[in-house]
Amino acid sequence: GGGGFSFQNLKKSWHPQTLRNVEKVWKAEQKHEAEKKKIEELQKELREERAREEMQRYAEDTGAVKKKDEKLDWMYQGLGGMVNREEYLLGRPVDKFILDKMQEPESGPSTETGLLPGSIFNSSCASSALDIANKIREDPLFMIRKKEDEKKREVLKNPVKMKKIRELLQTSLDKKSKKKKKEKKKRRKERRASSSSEEQGSSGDEDHGRSRPSRSQTPAFSRERIHRLKRPGRKLSAEELERRRLEMMEDAKQRERDRESNVHRYKQEEDKEREKDQQKKESKFLHNMKLESAATSSLEDRVKRNIHGIQRTSAALEKNFMKR
Repeated sequence: GGGGFSFQNLKKSWHPQTLRNVEKVWKAEQKHEAEKKKIEELQKELREERAREEMQRYAEDTGAVKKKDEKLDWMYQGLGGMVNREEYLLGRPVDKFILDKMQEPESGPSTETGLLPGSIFNSSCASSALDIANKIREDPLFMIRKKEDEKKREVLKNPVKMKKIRELLQTSLDKKSKKKKKEKKKRRKERRASSSSEEQGSSGDEDHGRSRPSRSQTPAFSRERIHRLKRPGRKLSAEELERRRLEMMEDAKQRERDRESNVHRYKQEEDKEREKDQQKKESKFLHNMKLESAATSSLEDRVKRNIHGIQRTSAALEKNFMKR
């Protein structure tokens, strides 16, 4: 009875259980695994290259290896030195340059192998690149520096530790800002106290009959004035009263001018301090933004930001290497 409806059991072309669709899925998975493997190999080679560069830099810093001047090296390297080896890692097809490099060198006596007559007595053979690399690798200072770099990378990759560091920086900056504010308040109080003491001193001189001599007056005039003031029972004439009134008015005007100049000067200083605080706040905001971006960004984000600077050949673009 069900033979007439056997066509209903046939699977559609879009059905996931058909052999063609299963084959497509399998090929896509294999391609993805191959690309993933290539990326892991590339990352491994980049890590090894970075380790070699660190060893070379450490050797140059310690003086074990003479520092190279890379400005004119390209003139003496020839055609092989002008080839960028990283292009082969990014998908460049293997050419004659790589085949020549892969050929085994001759085992006979030559300058490349170092098997020349009397070479065992040459001291330069002991300072080969391999020996220097082994010495650097076994150097405890190099290991300490390498561990420090690894710890720094771990801290940068850990968002919890970066958050704690930002909190510590924030607390230290807050303490500094509070300390500066206290110092500003203290300076303002000292200025106000000094200005009030000057005003009280000047008013006290007026109350005591201006017994203190002025700096602008001559000593003879001040002594004569003190002598006149000490005379008991003598009434001042109208001219003397007018003269003293004018002197008091002139002193009051001078104090007012001094007060205005001091207020203007204090205001300028406060404006300058306010501008400095504003600039510090802006720089602090930018610093916090940089810390947040460094804590949240990953290696993939940095690679994507610098994707325009990565050099690729036409063959690599055609193959769509590292493109998912």
